[in-house]
Amino acid sequence: MKKLIFTTVFLIVGLAAMAQIQVATLTHEGESKQFYSAKAFIQAAGEAQEGDLITLSAGIFEPASITKGVKIRGVGYDGEQISEIRGDIGLGSEDSTSVVDIEGVYVNGNVDFNGNQMALGNIRRCKFTNLYNRTTEQVNLLHSIITNEMAVYNTSKISCMNSIISHPHNEKYESAQIFMNYCIFIHRKGYMKGLTMMNSVLIHADNSYNSDSYLVIQPSSQAENCVAIGYTSYGNRSNTFSNIAGNNYGYYENYTDVFATLTSDIDVGVYQPDNDYALSETAKTQFVDAEGGQIGIYGGSTPFSKQLSYAIFSSLQVDPQTDGDQLGVKISIKNPE
Repeated sequence: MKKLIFTTVFLIVGLAAMAQIQVATLTHEGESKQFYSAKAFIQAAGEAQEGDLITLSAGIFEPASITKGVKIRGVGYDGEQISEIRGDIGLGSEDSTSVVDIEGVYVNGNVDFNGNQMALGNIRRCKFTNLYNRTTEQVNLLHSIITNEMAVYNTSKISCMNSIISHPHNEKYESAQIFMNYCIFIHRKGYMKGLTMMNSVLIHADNSYNSDSYLVIQPSSQAENCVAIGYTSYGNRSNTFSNIAGNNYGYYENYTDVFATLTSDIDVGVYQPDNDYALSETAKTQFVDAEGGQIGIYGGSTPFSKQLSYAIFSSLQVDPQTDGDQLGVKISIKNPE
């Protein structure tokens, strides 16, 4: 009997992707258990204990409720291999010290921190349709994309770094805070209180509001080193930052004044997956942070990237030639940069 000898990282993820089988791997205290089919994530989440790791292969999974502080790892939200959860996820825990940590997952639906209060939610390199924080003390986003809406309620907080955020708001809860640094803020409608925005670009995308209600950033908010661009249906929009303190760059009418390829010919009010939201070469030196570096998602010490923080299995090649009783295998691992 030939022996198959190899060492790899996240092997089950890659093998499942090759076979188009959804696999969720639950790791508890060093012991792993696999679940198969579209319901695999539900089964793994149902058996998970505090601190466990759930690893998802490429494929489409049915959604599950998360009731423990767990880590969830996928193969990414973009590209040839995607770990997609199709539907709404609710998160909460009986343990108020619980921390949920998610990376490399596309949730085609709502991610809703709506259960018993957790201490923290960490989201890295994910894409969600909607994100809501109603009960968790704070949710942190890094290198992530919210394609439709992000809202915070009550006294909860959301902090975003180097991310693209569509329609962030706090439902007028002034004690509910949103912090954005080096972000793209796609605004569609409504007021924004309790916002701290730094080194970011605000895109106005809804021309259904008159000039008075255009003051979306209310006095309870702060902005620093930010620029606004967008529609001009109601005349001068230079008042975008006028009612709050901070050194900002004001309002620009043309998208090409700021972005390299984003123009008014596309629906800028909707996240554009084919656009990288890079600043133009002129804007990189015209709109800068306190250190003179560019603002937006590629600025600061952690420029936007889809590269995962862990290695994943990417390919398997079996050598048709054998050496004695051993079978030659070539495995490719995609390592983090």
